[in-house]
Amino acid sequence: MDNPHSNTIDSATNTMILPNFIIIGAYKSGTTSLYHYLRQHPDIFMPSVKEPNFFAHEKKAMLMQQEGKAGNPINNIDTYAELFSTVENEKAIGEASPLYLGTPLAAQRIKETIPQVKLIAILRQPIEAFYSDHNMRIRDKRKLENDFRERVKGIEKRINVGEISGPMYYKQLKVYYDLYGADRIKVCLYDDLKKDNIGLIKSIYEFLDVDASFSPHITERHNAGGLAKSINLNTLLKRALKKQKVKNTPWIKNTLLKLQQTNTSPFPPLSADLRRELTEVYREDIENLAKLIDRDLNAWLS
Repeated sequence: MDNPHSNTIDSATNTMILPNFIIIGAYKSGTTSLYHYLRQHPDIFMPSVKEPNFFAHEKKAMLMQQEGKAGNPINNIDTYAELFSTVENEKAIGEASPLYLGTPLAAQRIKETIPQVKLIAILRQPIEAFYSDHNMRIRDKRKLENDFRERVKGIEKRINVGEISGPMYYKQLKVYYDLYGADRIKVCLYDDLKKDNIGLIKSIYEFLDVDASFSPHITERHNAGGLAKSINLNTLLKRALKKQKVKNTPWIKNTLLKLQQTNTSPFPPLSADLRRELTEVYREDIENLAKLIDRDLNAWLS
């Protein structure tokens, strides 16, 4: 990475603005919803790019190459800082890149570049998160060599030889806890987001030291899973929703989102027996995680 370890531009007059909080993950756990809810707050700034992935740009480049995607990841401090160049009087400045949680090098880079940053993680029952990712890959027509059970068993083999594989939240978070300490990290659960999203968001406002009385609009679904009834219509809607004019016109955006929901059917449910069976792969990590974050995670194991 080209000189990422400084948070001031080498200039006497220009001061580089970098985030003072980062949502570090996890995938398929509600990070997109958190991003959209938080950026509504008048005292919070988050850039239009949801996942800059700057501190893990090599890994992002590798994933893009594997998926045949074009484009260049943000790989220098100046381009990254440009995302925050329109900050005005906002007190909390943040970004959301779920790739950071599973990238130990990202943790070290963040610490060296923004040592006083606050970190937010939101976690989902590992097999549920993995199943959601599996179905999204099917929906997006990304190649899957194995069915869901076989993919999890493949993960188990990698874990058994000492790899940190899949949503092993304890081992992933422990890196951040060792670098930052518990006081600078807020860990949320996807279960909390489903049960009481307003309560969860307000607790994050308090963590970020902004006005917790603000109430965001939470009726809009973000990055919701599901299979498209019409693939062609889904493709057109996804393209339209990426256009800046649509993003800046709420009634058009909401109309397209409602049409997208109408065109979506739920993924097949994960059976309770299969969930329980496959969760054994992550049992030890879940038990250690419960101690690390001081939360009862028995529901994840049952």
